[in-house]
Amino acid sequence: MNENEISKEEIKDLRILIDSAIFETVQSTKQKASSPQEPDYICELSTFFSKKLCTILKGKFPQLNFNVTGIYCHQKPLVEFECKKIELGDILFVYIDHYKNDNTLFNSLLFQAKLSSTYYKDLYNNELNQLKLYEEWPKFVYSRAGSLNGQERDITPKSITDGAQYLLIYNDCGHTCMGCAKPSRKLKTYSSLGDVISNFLIFKSGRQFYERNFTSDEWSNMIWDLLTITKGYYSKRKNIGEFDFPRNNLLEFYCSEPCNPNLLWNQIQDYDYREEHSGKKKGMSMVIIESFSKVDDKIGVRM
Repeated sequence: MNENEISKEEIKDLRILIDSAIFETVQSTKQKASSPQEPDYICELSTFFSKKLCTILKGKFPQLNFNVTGIYCHQKPLVEFECKKIELGDILFVYIDHYKNDNTLFNSLLFQAKLSSTYYKDLYNNELNQLKLYEEWPKFVYSRAGSLNGQERDITPKSITDGAQYLLIYNDCGHTCMGCAKPSRKLKTYSSLGDVISNFLIFKSGRQFYERNFTSDEWSNMIWDLLTITKGYYSKRKNIGEFDFPRNNLLEFYCSEPCNPNLLWNQIQDYDYREEHSGKKKGMSMVIIESFSKVDDKIGVRM
């Protein structure tokens, strides 16, 4: 979606609706788990929230078709640098806008989630390696990442990027909230998750990436890496009673409307399905959103 084609009032309404859906996601998590843990909230963002988001986008922007895909996979993959192995992140949001005239724009937002008693949080020594990754982006290799194991990525610039942030899940006057924080030893929420996702959908937050095989940008290659290894498996989260929910079809899982095979599908079709039985089932929790201009069936052109 293009910011220039959406009014400020529509953006405000979208933020309110997404904030409400996140509140419902938090309530759903609490109903399913007496003492929710961080992976429980991530699981509900990947599944419960995905469906809510699909309904919101479909109702708010009837001129577009949307696919929304939810995927849950905890603590995978890892990356290694300076002889230390850490999580790359907890959940990745991807937005692919199949814009007019067959132009396609890509956006990404990677989160490391933290539980906190307040809207701010001090990171401890055992959390500083993760912070270094998000602040400095040292060269790393994949570990516990299936077919990616041992492969190297060298992301630039070597500085904080809007594409990698912290997600604070915290209490505020008795209510659990989700807010976003920039990488820092003293994390502090600067905006609600709903606000950041709303801006993400109009490319005002997150980090754009580029079409696979047509870029040397290492951030883009990392995002395609994660999309590739995450495709094709089943998820479970025992603590909230979710068992073997499918995530093996990026086109149809939680989709609002059926769409023709699209660029995302084409770019991950080289996935090696033999890994499904190899014990290398690795991936990352994701929310994948795709938007398409609707097609007039009579004349076969985009509207």
